[in-house]
Amino acid sequence: MFKQLVVIVCFLCTIVQAKEIAVTEHPESMLINRATTNNLAVYFSPNDKVTEKLISLLDSAKKSIYAAVYMLTDKKIAEALVRTKERGVSVQLIIDPVSTGVYGKADYLAANGISLFVYQPPPGKPWFNPIMHNKFACIDDTILWTGSFNWTVSANSTNEENVVISTQPTICKAFRSYFEALRKTKTLPFVPARQNTPVNSSLHERVSQALAATTTDEGLFEALTTMLQQNSPSGTTI
Repeated sequence: MFKQLVVIVCFLCTIVQAKEIAVTEHPESMLINRATTNNLAVYFSPNDKVTEKLISLLDSAKKSIYAAVYMLTDKKIAEALVRTKERGVSVQLIIDPVSTGVYGKADYLAANGISLFVYQPPPGKPWFNPIMHNKFACIDDTILWTGSFNWTVSANSTNEENVVISTQPTICKAFRSYFEALRKTKTLPFVPARQNTPVNSSLHERVSQALAATTTDEGLFEALTTMLQQNSPSGTTI
């Protein structure tokens, strides 16, 4: 009898241990049901197919999308933004300079008419400069998407990330106000890479580039004066 009890106890311990391991490996599965209410939902990658949920929200937008995203490299998300823009939805994005590089989708988005603004860190040592580390989107001024989730393939497929979706308009309004303040005070319009070193570009294009590239009145005055001198009729002094 004693031996049988020992066997039963060992068997039960094995079951409990297995459940503990399962919870440890996928704790988010224990939290999602508890965190989902009428106006709030929580998701975790890589198990919850977060990119699919984001693209679904972008495709459902009817009026506007205002997003600030540190890293945007996922082609599928970029294509969803373009589709939304083509439906007549206003789409504006603030990105960190890291998303203007070779793997970023800034050039593609700008070429398809999406308004992009690049965060401009204050001057300082490059390795100490602040970054624009937000990852949020306000959709139709009613739905807020936020969390640690960058808009990248790895964030969806391999990283441990979280997303909170709120349908409380007051929360979305707060993020929208922050977006506008950030855009007006700490960003510049994105200039596509192909315009950085123009060949035979028009004076209008060169002026636009000077406005985007200079940060002081003196620098802008010098750049514009040089352009006018180069484009003035022969013999004219400026």
